[in-house]
Amino acid sequence: MPIILVSEPDGELEPVIEGIEAGADDFVTFPFKPIELVLRIKLLLHRPEYSFY
Repeated sequence: MPIILVSEPDGELEPVIEGIEAGADDFVTFPFKPIELVLRIKLLLHRPEYSFY
């Protein structure tokens, strides 16, 4: 199952690196438009490791 971390922007890169190293597939910070999150989810679901069909 894909994991997308959503966080408040703090300008620091370390939380992004820690999240990705911990296994997250993507990282999004506020503010973002809902369509951006939808597109990121669609892209992740099309990866072979998450394709269920």
